[in-house]
Amino acid sequence: MKPTLKYSELNITNVCNYSCTHCQSFNNYNFKGHQRWDDYKDEYELLSKQIDIDVIQIIGGEPTLNPDFYKWLEGISNLWPKSQLQISTNGTALRKITDDVYNILARNNGTLWITCHDIKLYDSFLEFSKTFLDVIVSDTGEAPARKVSRIFVDKNGVEVILDWTQTFRSSAVDLIDNKLTMKYDSDPVDAHEICGFKSCHQMNKGKLYKCPLVSVLPDFLDQFNVAVSDKELAHSYKPMSHNDDVEKFVNDLVNHIPQCKFCPSNYNEAHDFVGTDKKIKVHLL
Repeated sequence: MKPTLKYSELNITNVCNYSCTHCQSFNNYNFKGHQRWDDYKDEYELLSKQIDIDVIQIIGGEPTLNPDFYKWLEGISNLWPKSQLQISTNGTALRKITDDVYNILARNNGTLWITCHDIKLYDSFLEFSKTFLDVIVSDTGEAPARKVSRIFVDKNGVEVILDWTQTFRSSAVDLIDNKLTMKYDSDPVDAHEICGFKSCHQMNKGKLYKCPLVSVLPDFLDQFNVAVSDKELAHSYKPMSHNDDVEKFVNDLVNHIPQCKFCPSNYNEAHDFVGTDKKIKVHLL
């Protein structure tokens, strides 16, 4: 019997059209790189034979900007047909959310999760949600002023979550004295204890990672000139591939890792959310 993960994110791009303060995927910088389906489909096929996943959320960056967005959705749906599929989007490319996308979500008990980073767009997202779905049988009816999600479910079980964000937890990277810096040197146990992402296990380039940080950090460090107290540690995380002891790796996911030191260990490390399309200009490698 294959081990089962309750939840995994699937990162398909580093690219985003927004630049949000303290983005955990570092998209407030001009982070580049789409993961193309044909480059990694064979690795994901092997991975799907090793592990079951209850919920797979397709993320980025902004996943709809990936040229292979539909290929990823269709391919993962076929590899994990029993998984609930979720799409996490900022809603700025809803033209990519077509009837074909709806049909895949209907087949996989799926969810379209729209996080509104600009409250001025809320009403247009609301209207899209109502037209995207078939006959709506459930609506929480919450107004945006209440700062909670509004959730629709239609007769086919497809769900739309219309959300918006006021604060982000502090990112591991910040611009200090005009230099990109990994600013924390926390006790890994303490940082893991308060981490809101410790159960956000992430698939990226055909491998499974403990969390978003270690998933995207190597690419980020390869693209940008970043001051890191322990560069060897930052590059040393070993993700799971289909060749590894999958059951042991999955069981160990509940534990902290040495790279947790790069994250905050203080609950107060949260910041008012600021969304913009202007990328922070920093030195590239």
